[in-house]
Amino acid sequence: MGRIIAFLLFFLCGVAFAENGASWIWFPGDFENFVYAKFSSKITFRGEMSAGASKISGHYPFVCFFKEVDLKKPERIKIFAQGKYTIGENYSRFDSRGANEITIPSGRYTLKVEVFNYEKIPALYIEGETVFTDKSWRVKIEETFAESEASERAKGLTVVHAAADYGFDNPARPPADFALPKKEVAPKSVEKLPNGFFADFGRETFGNVKLAGLRGKGDLTIYYGESPAEANSDDGYEVIGRYFVDSQNPQEFTAPDAQGFRYVRVVLDGTLAADSVKMDYEFADIPERGSFECSDPLVNEIWRVSYYTLLLTTREFYVDGVKRDRWVWAGDAAQSYLMDFYSHFELPTARRTLWANRGKEPDLRHLNRIMDYSFYWLDSVRNYYLYTGDAAFVSDIYPRMKTLAEFCLSRTDKDGFAAARAGDWIFVDWADMPKNGVLCVEQILFARALAATAECAEIAGEKSDAEKYSKLSAQLLEKTLKVFWDEEKGVLRHGVENGKFHEVRTRYAAMFAALFGYLDSGRLEKVKRTTLLNDSVQKITTPYMRFYELAALCEIGQHDYVLDEIRSYWGGMLKEGATSFWEVYDPSERGAQHTAMYGRPFGRSFCHSWGASPLYLLGRYFAGVKPTSAGYATYEIAPAISKLDWFKSEVPTPFGKIKISATREKLEIDSDGGQGKLKLRSAEKPRCENLIFVQTAPDTYEAAIVPKTHYKISYRAKADSGK
Repeated sequence: MGRIIAFLLFFLCGVAFAENGASWIWFPGDFENFVYAKFSSKITFRGEMSAGASKISGHYPFVCFFKEVDLKKPERIKIFAQGKYTIGENYSRFDSRGANEITIPSGRYTLKVEVFNYEKIPALYIEGETVFTDKSWRVKIEETFAESEASERAKGLTVVHAAADYGFDNPARPPADFALPKKEVAPKSVEKLPNGFFADFGRETFGNVKLAGLRGKGDLTIYYGESPAEANSDDGYEVIGRYFVDSQNPQEFTAPDAQGFRYVRVVLDGTLAADSVKMDYEFADIPERGSFECSDPLVNEIWRVSYYTLLLTTREFYVDGVKRDRWVWAGDAAQSYLMDFYSHFELPTARRTLWANRGKEPDLRHLNRIMDYSFYWLDSVRNYYLYTGDAAFVSDIYPRMKTLAEFCLSRTDKDGFAAARAGDWIFVDWADMPKNGVLCVEQILFARALAATAECAEIAGEKSDAEKYSKLSAQLLEKTLKVFWDEEKGVLRHGVENGKFHEVRTRYAAMFAALFGYLDSGRLEKVKRTTLLNDSVQKITTPYMRFYELAALCEIGQHDYVLDEIRSYWGGMLKEGATSFWEVYDPSERGAQHTAMYGRPFGRSFCHSWGASPLYLLGRYFAGVKPTSAGYATYEIAPAISKLDWFKSEVPTPFGKIKISATREKLEIDSDGGQGKLKLRSAEKPRCENLIFVQTAPDTYEAAIVPKTHYKISYRAKADSGK
């Protein structure tokens, strides 16, 4: 409880210190890189440290903060620095003599503070009557000697506003103290063993195992498991804790490393004994802002378990799973952002993840070594902006978008296609398919990534970059469709190697092309028949790619089919006893097959962020809410009740919520802000006393939605087009 209180004080009591808006500031990306380096050092595999495939970047040790001031009189300021510092005007230093409170002179000048810290990020907090640290300060790394901001931008070392948006407004709590809160939790059941305990905590969880009254001398071993078989295995474990204890007096022992598990087996050797086993549950203390409830209890349970899955994998960053990796994978995170926008709308975690995943310059390999993950990251920045309207963040991070885009372009083949080079990993999905040569799906993702870079360049004020990347995106897409489209068969070919097309037919290129709107109506109708709804094409067995597959099917109006798949696929995991959703689920597997992966009996993750796909699918395509301009300034509501009798949904936005309640005959809508467009499929013209409906297509009507207005609409739900 003390740690929870301390955490809350960290974020809340600082207000008393910062009534004028003062907060800790640092060089953009440094905080994220620092926290991620600490985070990665805690990841273990089979008892050994395992930092993994994520790029781990250090912070810049020497940073300069500066701000233009115009003081009519001298001002007393308090200075707190995470590191050693010097302060002065322009390039003349004031004599601070190590004090944290000094008087700065009147006049108009550039107030400059240099902070050095090799072990922690250089950070600064200044509090005064008119002079205090906030986002209006500028910051640069002292390795940079460019004479102007323009020349620094050309080098990708933009002088930018320091990031000060995580609520660090207490000078006594510097950024290095950031940590997630914990609370003590007892297991649901405990079996006393001859040499220890077997505990079941009731569902998948994450935290530090605790033993009360630990005493004696000997080896303490903690076997963690997501299944009873895993926790009971002496040699098949993925996660284990080994400790030597020598204590005559009873003590409370807390395992130093937090782990993901449901079951633990505690083995006490020698003369060791203990009274009980509990855990410190570590959690992201974020409110539930979005919701979805409907007439189907199974769908409701799927939503709740999806929510819990995302919550568990929301740590300091969005990670893939809580047991095995706990890495920031750009492909996994790309989905976590979108799922979060319909559940928590937890923007600080999104920003931290984007910065940490990108890391510092230079780029020597693709993000996480995976070519497609570089593409997902670029698109994720654009998605973040669309949902949040946070232009300042885009401007801050755009230089690293540009350098990553250029890195990707530097590794294309002679035809301008993205192709694997030595050291690259072409992932796409866990599936048996050719991954050599040039894959169609990679080109579609690359075109999308370049278009995203172009849009963000425009936001950042880099118009020439915007024109360049927009043109490159269009050229790549045109070339891709020309090379890979098979008119006779009505398919997008999988790939080409040494001038020969792969014979296998896969869903990936077709579903992304449909999802992004890259196919005309004729081609779309063909791939729908030949690929997307063709059961003879290899099925997808990861929630990761089911996310995009089902989203694409919703885009072409197959809501009934998608709802059945959600019930069957995620409901299938629930029938297998899932308390959070898995990394892979193949309905044809049985028993121990569900736990095995990577040639190991318990290699599969039972809590994987990409398993939470229904959060996005239900909010985006059944509630039907999406932003059409940045930050929901304009948005669309296209509800699809499908086979449900009713649903209620709340979708979080920067201005509050959009609330929808629907039956097959009645629809109610409330919005806290923005300008909306309602698109409604109805067998008859909808009726509402404060809306004017315009028919735009057969059985399709539109009306304008304004904020702070309650709408009660009568209509008759129209079924989708079917399979």
